[in-house]
Amino acid sequence: MDPRYCRWARCGSHQCLPAAGRQQVQIARNVKARLDEIHSKLPPGVSITSWYDQSRLVTSSAASVRDANMIGAMLAALVLLVFLKSWRVTLIALLVVPASLVAPRPLNEW
Repeated sequence: MDPRYCRWARCGSHQCLPAAGRQQVQIARNVKARLDEIHSKLPPGVSITSWYDQSRLVTSSAASVRDANMIGAMLAALVLLVFLKSWRVTLIALLVVPASLVAPRPLNEW
């Protein structure tokens, strides 16, 4: 295991903890793949278990945010269409608002 992600716990077990700012979902996939390789080489009576996988929480949270954004966009389009009665304004708003939220992102990482 990569020492940047793993440490020994007090009880003597080996834990894999991602460092801050790392891609937890990708780390979890890599650890699972490595554990599958190691599992066949373990002596009888030795097992490796996963007791908490935070990548599931990250994945479900991202899906929840995506769903909320889609519902919000549909409701916003419906309100614009009902009150302004213009497909053109509705389409422009649906394209411009997400673009204005995504455009500053490269500046945040600079």
